[in-house]
Amino acid sequence: MSNENPLKHIFAIELTTGKKTFFLEKNAYSIGRSSTSAIALHHRVISRSHATLLKVTYEGENTNNPDVKFWIIDGDLKGNRSTNGIFVNGQKCLMHQLQPGDLVVLGGIQVRAKYDIVDVNSKTFYSLLKNKEVANINETQAEDTSSTLPTFENKTYIEPLTEYFLQKINQLNDVYDYPSVTINNQGEIINISPTMRDNFTDLEELKLEHPLLKNIDLQLQENQPKFLIREISLNHKNYTEYISYTDHGENINIYLLAPDNQDSLETEIKYSEIEYKSIIEQISEGVVFIELESQEILNTNTPFYEMLGYSSKEELIGRDFNEFLGVDRDILNENIKEIISSSLTFTRESINRKRNGQLIDVEMRGRIAYYLGKKAICFCIKNISEQKNIEELLRYQSCHDNVTNLANRKLFREQLSAMVANANSRKEDKSIIAVCLLKINELREIGYGQSYEIADLLLQKIARKVKKTLSARDIIGRWRDDEFAILLNQDDKETVEIILAKVIALSAKPTTIKEQSIRYSFSMATAYYPQQGDNDEDLLKSADRNLMQNYLNHSLN
Repeated sequence: MSNENPLKHIFAIELTTGKKTFFLEKNAYSIGRSSTSAIALHHRVISRSHATLLKVTYEGENTNNPDVKFWIIDGDLKGNRSTNGIFVNGQKCLMHQLQPGDLVVLGGIQVRAKYDIVDVNSKTFYSLLKNKEVANINETQAEDTSSTLPTFENKTYIEPLTEYFLQKINQLNDVYDYPSVTINNQGEIINISPTMRDNFTDLEELKLEHPLLKNIDLQLQENQPKFLIREISLNHKNYTEYISYTDHGENINIYLLAPDNQDSLETEIKYSEIEYKSIIEQISEGVVFIELESQEILNTNTPFYEMLGYSSKEELIGRDFNEFLGVDRDILNENIKEIISSSLTFTRESINRKRNGQLIDVEMRGRIAYYLGKKAICFCIKNISEQKNIEELLRYQSCHDNVTNLANRKLFREQLSAMVANANSRKEDKSIIAVCLLKINELREIGYGQSYEIADLLLQKIARKVKKTLSARDIIGRWRDDEFAILLNQDDKETVEIILAKVIALSAKPTTIKEQSIRYSFSMATAYYPQQGDNDEDLLKSADRNLMQNYLNHSLN
């Protein structure tokens, strides 16, 4: 039986060219006009780095089905903002945690998107359930409070306790003989230490009515921390009670510490920090502890400060952790609130700032921990810059020709399709769109007669020259082995003809490749929108037919 999570996060984008639906599974998605974007959108209102979808994974005890949230950020994590911005449900924003049914406008109403969650088993979209949940929310809140964490009497509190801290109690119990008692989830006492029995003789008689056991939640609730602390006052004396649930919540271990015991425990724990620090130094990933409220750095290991280009941890201790982040500080604050309230661990991608100002991609895992007896947040941080660079390179290679680095056939068609669709939706725009196919007549003979290396070098040289001849609004790609495709977008036909005449003129003189003089010539054909076609398919067919005829005429001559 599959353990795959049936919940799928989807981001459906509607453009003038049609609709694209993406299942969001990766940790981050770049959205932009750049061909290396994970979600590439070829539209005039879209910036090269327009937006980022950032996945945040929260994990608790049920690690098979972690809680996943997606944020949308204007621009990228390095602080590069889009020109036209992002709007979520009509409001312009820099970053927003997406909810099912959210409507996103990217730069202009021509590029719209909708975020949703779908249960693939039941075929249910969460956005359709949203209104029902809103309608019933008051009734639900009034009737059901069982999912909230237990509340205790005055002068009590609840907080997570790390396994490390609890292990110290167990280890030191042999030395200090702390009073302890174990009960099951039915409230029955199944074990009581001699010290507990001697000091609290009525405990076994009163059981759950005794102040030491009163109001303890017998059932471990979902997302409830397994380690709790509460302070109680008994017989004019203050105690700290440490409550530990076993893995499946069958039993509950309770340790009772008086102030003098508490001091002994804290002393031992502080002493054991030497051992603890030596352990984190052996971890290959960066580890950093930050103070809960101020977010000041308490300690780091060597891999972390070296990753950021510092020579010692003392250069970082006491500084605000946010200094070393990109633009995702608000997201971090939300992450911290979530893990404090629910005792979860979160994982997501982020950006860290090095000492020299360089920004690096990192994967960050955060959880509540104790450091020197105080509650803190522990981050494990891994440098994933190389991985991200490889991913970007693979995306680039998938849409570019490996000889000329021009757009390949697939990318050129996408750009042509987007430009034609934009023109069809904006009839008032009188700019000229033309598709030109340019064939190097002698390229195959040069490859056969001299070498394929010479042919490739000639191809690269011609590509550079043609690209310089075009304007920033125009696009060039490699169409076939010996052909380029050019997409021109100009104010008038005269400008288009001037540019194409300059391209043809490039073949008037021979060029030198590896000390060899190489002569070449072009065959060219152009199709204009909408005269020779009002869609990408017809435009390309028209240009291709004319090119074959022109090449045939050249061969006959």
